[in-house]
Amino acid sequence: MGRKEQIIEALGLYPIWVSKNRANANSICADTSEIGNKSRPKIDLENDHNLIEQDILNCKSCVLHRERDKVVVGEGVFGADWFIVGEAPGAEEDSRGKPFVGAAGKLLDAMLQAISVDRKKNAYISNIVKCRPPKNRNPSKEECLECRPYLDRQLDLVAPKIILAMGRIASNSILDIDQTIMNLRGEIYDYKNIPVIVTYHPAYLLRSPMEKAKAWVDLCFATEVLADKKNS
Repeated sequence: MGRKEQIIEALGLYPIWVSKNRANANSICADTSEIGNKSRPKIDLENDHNLIEQDILNCKSCVLHRERDKVVVGEGVFGADWFIVGEAPGAEEDSRGKPFVGAAGKLLDAMLQAISVDRKKNAYISNIVKCRPPKNRNPSKEECLECRPYLDRQLDLVAPKIILAMGRIASNSILDIDQTIMNLRGEIYDYKNIPVIVTYHPAYLLRSPMEKAKAWVDLCFATEVLADKKNS
Protein backbone atom coordinates (compact mmCIF):
# COMPACT_ATOMS: atom_id res chain seq x y z
CA MET A 1 0.00 0.00 0.00
CA GLY A 2 1.44 3.40 -1.02
CA ARG A 3 1.76 6.47 1.20
CA LYS A 4 -1.33 8.17 -0.24
CA GLU A 5 -3.41 5.01 0.18
CA GLN A 6 -2.27 4.77 3.82
CA ILE A 7 -3.33 8.37 4.46
CA ILE A 8 -6.68 7.79 2.79
CA GLU A 9 -7.28 4.61 4.78
CA ALA A 10 -6.41 6.37 8.05
CA LEU A 11 -8.83 9.20 7.24
CA GLY A 12 -11.60 6.84 6.23
CA LEU A 13 -11.86 8.53 2.84
CA TYR A 14 -13.59 5.80 0.91
CA PRO A 15 -14.43 4.82 -1.75
CA ILE A 16 -11.17 5.82 -3.44
CA TRP A 17 -12.09 7.95 -6.44
CA VAL A 18 -10.01 7.32 -9.56
CA SER A 19 -10.05 9.69 -12.50
CA LYS A 20 -11.32 8.23 -15.76
CA ASN A 21 -9.47 10.93 -17.69
CA ARG A 22 -5.97 10.02 -16.53
CA ALA A 23 -3.72 8.02 -18.79
CA ASN A 24 -2.76 5.99 -15.72
CA ALA A 25 -6.12 4.82 -14.42
CA ASN A 26 -4.49 3.31 -11.34
CA SER A 27 -3.22 6.64 -10.04
CA ILE A 28 -4.99 8.30 -7.14
CA CYS A 29 -5.43 12.01 -7.89
CA ALA A 30 -2.83 14.12 -9.58
CA ASP A 31 0.43 15.13 -7.94
CA THR A 32 -0.11 18.85 -7.48
CA SER A 33 3.03 19.61 -5.53
CA GLU A 34 4.40 22.08 -8.09
CA ILE A 35 4.70 25.58 -6.69
CA GLY A 36 3.57 28.47 -8.87
CA ASN A 37 6.11 30.91 -10.22
CA LYS A 38 6.70 34.07 -8.23
CA SER A 39 6.77 37.24 -10.28
CA ARG A 40 8.15 39.47 -7.48
CA PRO A 41 10.98 39.12 -4.93
CA LYS A 42 10.00 37.27 -1.77
CA ILE A 43 10.63 40.25 0.49
CA ASP A 44 8.13 42.38 -1.44
CA LEU A 45 5.47 39.71 -1.07
CA GLU A 46 6.13 39.43 2.65
CA ASN A 47 5.92 43.19 3.02
CA ASP A 48 2.63 43.24 1.12
CA HIS A 49 1.30 40.50 3.41
CA ASN A 50 2.39 42.48 6.47
CA LEU A 51 0.60 45.54 5.11
CA ILE A 52 -2.62 43.52 4.80
CA GLU A 53 -2.20 42.41 8.41
CA GLN A 54 -1.66 45.97 9.60
CA ASP A 55 -4.71 47.19 7.71
CA ILE A 56 -6.84 44.48 9.33
CA LEU A 57 -5.45 45.37 12.76
CA ASN A 58 -6.59 48.94 12.15
CA CYS A 59 -9.94 47.91 10.66
CA LYS A 60 -13.09 48.82 12.59
CA SER A 61 -15.59 48.30 9.80
CA CYS A 62 -17.54 45.67 11.73
CA VAL A 63 -18.00 44.58 15.35
CA LEU A 64 -15.68 41.58 15.13
CA HIS A 65 -12.59 43.63 15.99
CA ARG A 66 -13.93 44.36 19.45
CA GLU A 67 -13.55 40.90 20.99
CA ARG A 68 -10.82 39.25 18.95
CA ASP A 69 -7.53 38.24 20.51
CA LYS A 70 -5.39 38.02 17.36
CA VAL A 71 -6.02 38.77 13.72
CA VAL A 72 -5.87 35.60 11.63
CA VAL A 73 -4.70 36.87 8.26
CA GLY A 74 -3.62 33.58 6.72
CA GLU A 75 -0.49 31.61 6.01
CA GLY A 76 1.17 29.68 3.25
CA VAL A 77 3.14 30.15 0.07
CA PHE A 78 2.97 33.21 -2.18
CA GLY A 79 2.54 32.06 -5.76
CA ALA A 80 0.99 28.76 -4.66
CA ASP A 81 -1.44 26.95 -6.93
CA TRP A 82 -3.96 26.30 -4.13
CA PHE A 83 -5.90 28.88 -2.12
CA ILE A 84 -7.96 27.24 0.64
CA VAL A 85 -10.57 29.43 2.32
CA GLY A 86 -12.80 28.77 5.31
CA GLU A 87 -15.37 30.94 7.02
CA ALA A 88 -13.81 32.40 10.19
CA PRO A 89 -11.24 31.79 12.91
CA GLY A 90 -12.26 29.67 15.88
CA ALA A 91 -11.06 29.91 19.48
CA GLU A 92 -7.69 28.23 18.89
CA GLU A 93 -7.07 30.19 15.70
CA ASP A 94 -7.87 33.39 17.58
CA SER A 95 -5.40 32.43 20.29
CA ARG A 96 -2.55 31.45 17.96
CA GLY A 97 -3.18 33.83 15.07
CA LYS A 98 -3.08 31.03 12.49
CA PRO A 99 -5.85 29.56 10.31
CA PHE A 100 -7.11 26.00 10.54
CA VAL A 101 -5.34 24.75 13.66
CA GLY A 102 -6.61 22.27 16.22
CA ALA A 103 -8.49 19.12 15.29
CA ALA A 104 -10.06 20.60 12.15
CA GLY A 105 -6.69 21.89 11.02
CA LYS A 106 -5.06 18.50 11.49
CA LEU A 107 -7.79 16.86 9.44
CA LEU A 108 -7.44 19.47 6.71
CA ASP A 109 -3.66 18.99 6.58
CA ALA A 110 -4.08 15.22 6.29
CA MET A 111 -6.68 15.55 3.54
CA LEU A 112 -4.48 17.96 1.60
CA GLN A 113 -1.46 15.71 2.08
CA ALA A 114 -3.40 12.92 0.39
CA ILE A 115 -3.44 15.01 -2.82
CA SER A 116 0.14 16.28 -2.41
CA VAL A 117 -0.87 19.71 -1.11
CA ASP A 118 0.88 21.31 1.87
CA ARG A 119 0.36 24.75 3.43
CA LYS A 120 4.15 25.08 3.78
CA LYS A 121 4.93 24.13 0.18
CA ASN A 122 2.20 24.80 -2.37
CA ALA A 123 -0.89 26.28 -0.69
CA TYR A 124 -2.16 29.39 1.05
CA ILE A 125 -4.87 29.11 3.72
CA SER A 126 -7.15 31.86 4.97
CA ASN A 127 -10.74 32.67 5.96
CA ILE A 128 -13.49 34.91 4.65
CA VAL A 129 -13.36 37.00 7.84
CA LYS A 130 -10.11 37.55 9.72
CA CYS A 131 -11.44 38.01 13.26
CA ARG A 132 -13.19 35.42 15.40
CA PRO A 133 -16.95 35.92 15.76
CA PRO A 134 -18.03 35.87 19.43
CA LYS A 135 -18.78 32.37 20.76
CA ASN A 136 -17.84 30.94 17.34
CA ARG A 137 -21.10 32.06 15.77
CA ASN A 138 -21.33 32.21 12.00
CA PRO A 139 -20.13 35.51 10.53
CA SER A 140 -22.95 37.60 9.13
CA LYS A 141 -23.26 38.45 5.46
CA GLU A 142 -22.40 42.07 6.27
CA GLU A 143 -19.25 41.03 8.16
CA CYS A 144 -18.18 38.86 5.25
CA LEU A 145 -18.67 41.75 2.84
CA GLU A 146 -16.66 44.12 5.05
CA CYS A 147 -13.74 41.68 4.99
CA ARG A 148 -13.99 40.94 1.25
CA PRO A 149 -11.40 43.58 0.20
CA TYR A 150 -8.78 41.83 2.33
CA LEU A 151 -9.58 38.49 0.72
CA ASP A 152 -9.30 40.08 -2.71
CA ARG A 153 -5.91 41.54 -1.82
CA GLN A 154 -4.75 38.13 -0.64
CA LEU A 155 -5.86 36.54 -3.88
CA ASP A 156 -4.00 39.18 -5.86
CA LEU A 157 -0.93 38.59 -3.71
CA VAL A 158 -0.94 34.79 -3.89
CA ALA A 159 -2.21 34.57 -7.49
CA PRO A 160 -3.47 30.98 -7.12
CA LYS A 161 -4.68 28.75 -9.91
CA ILE A 162 -7.59 27.30 -7.92
CA ILE A 163 -9.71 28.18 -4.87
CA LEU A 164 -11.02 25.47 -2.54
CA ALA A 165 -13.97 26.88 -0.59
CA MET A 166 -14.60 24.89 2.58
CA GLY A 167 -18.05 24.95 4.09
CA ARG A 168 -21.39 26.60 3.36
CA ILE A 169 -20.55 30.06 4.75
CA ALA A 170 -17.29 30.40 2.83
CA SER A 171 -18.79 29.03 -0.38
CA ASN A 172 -21.89 31.20 -0.31
CA SER A 173 -19.88 34.28 0.60
CA ILE A 174 -17.26 33.99 -2.10
CA LEU A 175 -19.84 33.07 -4.75
CA ASP A 176 -22.48 35.56 -3.49
CA ILE A 177 -25.25 32.96 -3.46
CA ASP A 178 -27.35 31.08 -0.90
CA GLN A 179 -27.15 27.34 -1.48
CA THR A 180 -26.38 24.17 0.44
CA ILE A 181 -23.08 22.39 0.02
CA MET A 182 -24.99 19.47 -1.48
CA ASN A 183 -26.26 21.72 -4.26
CA LEU A 184 -22.89 23.35 -4.85
CA ARG A 185 -20.61 20.32 -4.97
CA GLY A 186 -19.28 18.91 -8.22
CA GLU A 187 -19.38 22.15 -10.22
CA ILE A 188 -16.73 24.62 -11.33
CA TYR A 189 -17.41 28.21 -10.28
CA ASP A 190 -15.42 31.37 -10.88
CA TYR A 191 -14.14 34.20 -8.73
CA LYS A 192 -11.74 36.80 -10.07
CA ASN A 193 -11.09 34.49 -13.04
CA ILE A 194 -9.99 31.70 -10.70
CA PRO A 195 -11.89 28.38 -10.66
CA VAL A 196 -13.65 27.67 -7.36
CA ILE A 197 -14.43 24.18 -6.07
CA VAL A 198 -16.73 23.71 -3.08
CA THR A 199 -16.41 21.06 -0.39
CA TYR A 200 -17.23 20.40 3.27
CA HIS A 201 -15.49 22.19 6.13
CA PRO A 202 -13.18 19.90 8.15
CA ALA A 203 -15.02 20.79 11.37
CA TYR A 204 -18.22 19.43 9.80
CA LEU A 205 -16.40 16.26 8.73
CA LEU A 206 -15.30 15.69 12.32
CA ARG A 207 -18.96 15.77 13.33
CA SER A 208 -20.13 13.78 10.29
CA PRO A 209 -17.33 11.34 9.38
CA MET A 210 -19.54 9.49 6.90
CA GLU A 211 -19.25 12.52 4.61
CA LYS A 212 -15.47 12.16 4.30
CA ALA A 213 -15.85 10.05 1.16
CA LYS A 214 -17.71 12.92 -0.53
CA ALA A 215 -14.99 15.36 0.50
CA TRP A 216 -12.42 13.04 -1.04
CA VAL A 217 -14.32 13.09 -4.32
CA ASP A 218 -14.32 16.91 -4.16
CA LEU A 219 -10.57 17.05 -3.58
CA CYS A 220 -9.85 14.75 -6.49
CA PHE A 221 -12.22 16.77 -8.68
CA ALA A 222 -10.28 19.88 -7.72
CA THR A 223 -7.00 18.27 -8.81
CA GLU A 224 -8.61 17.49 -12.17
CA VAL A 225 -9.74 21.08 -12.59
CA LEU A 226 -6.28 22.35 -11.68
CA ALA A 227 -4.61 19.96 -14.13
CA ASP A 228 -6.97 21.07 -16.90
CA LYS A 229 -6.23 24.73 -16.13
CA LYS A 230 -2.49 24.13 -16.31
CA ASN A 231 -2.85 22.31 -19.62
CA SER A 232 -5.14 24.88 -21.22
